This record gives sequence, structure tokens and C-alpha cells, in this order.
Amino acid sequence: MISRFLSSSRFLLLFAVVASFLAAAALLVYSGLTVIRLVIDIFSSIQLTPDSAKELGVKFIQLVDIILLSIVLYIVALGLYELFIDDTLPTPNWLHITSLDDLKEG
Repeated sequence: MISRFLSSSRFLLLFAVVASFLAAAALLVYSGLTVIRLVIDIFSSIQLTPDSAKELGVKFIQLVDIILLSIVLYIVALGLYELFIDDTLPTPNWLHITSLDDLKEG
């Protein structure tokens, strides 16, 4: 009975998988919409000054940072799912997670 309980308790980690996936999706959508809004703002009020170019560059670098964070959250979600729920998940070879150390390194 205890072994059945412990083996089925791995599905508790499904909450972490879903939360990580939703966070990744939310960040991707947010950054995508922000890029669209930023591009529209660029063309609606063109200011060709070095200061505005630097400010624009910083904004885009910040958005790329958010996108990279969403990718990390996505990889964490896939890795946790593969480790604890279903190890037959079709993933690329570089993304096969067999231990928590693999997940930390990826």
C-alpha cells in the first residue's frame, strides 16, 4: 500500500510542471506583445538621437533576457515531467534529462 502511495505521489510534481510551463508561456506572450508594442512606438514617434537608440537597445536586451528566462522555465518544466512523470516524452537528444544534475546543467 505504501509503495503504491509513493509511486503515485510523483504526480504531485505535475503542479510544478504546470506552474513552470504556465510561467514560461506567460513570459513568452508578455515579451512578444511588448516587442510588438515597442516596434509600433518606434515607428509612430521616430526620434533619431543617440540617446533614444541606446534606450531602445537596452529595452530590447531586457526583452531578450525575459525570453531566455522563459526558455529556462520551459526546460525546467520538460525536465521535471521527464524525470518524474513520463520518461518517454519525445524531446531532442540534447534535452534528455536523466537526473536532477542534468536538469541543473541544462
